[in-house]
Amino acid sequence: MSQLKSFELPVEQVDMTGSCWLWIGSRDKNGYGLFRVNGVTMRVNRLAWISYNGEIPEGKHVLHTCDTPACVKKEHLFLGTHQENMTDMVQKSRAYRPIGEINPKAKLTQKKADEIRELATQGATQTELSTMFQVSRGAVYHILAGRTWA
Repeated sequence: MSQLKSFELPVEQVDMTGSCWLWIGSRDKNGYGLFRVNGVTMRVNRLAWISYNGEIPEGKHVLHTCDTPACVKKEHLFLGTHQENMTDMVQKSRAYRPIGEINPKAKLTQKKADEIRELATQGATQTELSTMFQVSRGAVYHILAGRTWA
């Protein structure tokens, strides 16, 4: 929303009693504060950034050092790209990546992956294995390369 060059954060909707300043108005399902400006609902962390610093450059996201979605404290906000946001999430162990059999989309089990490795040592091709186990040839390749189902 590049037309919004300035914004005054409504402080009456912010709890400033803790180390994080928490938005007490509307929030989305992930806990991010929401506020309607010029007929458009925006995340409050973005509006807080605009209030403190002015426009947000295109392609930038407003990230939290505190990892508290409802926080609008100036010192807890910083700009980053989508990739930097994802890297920050992984580094802080906030990414949920179910691997192996606990992944609800897994087509294989550890036992089947081990069987794929065994059959490959006996001469089965990746194409034969992918057909046999009904997975992509790439999935078989990654199993044999030790990238998945290690």
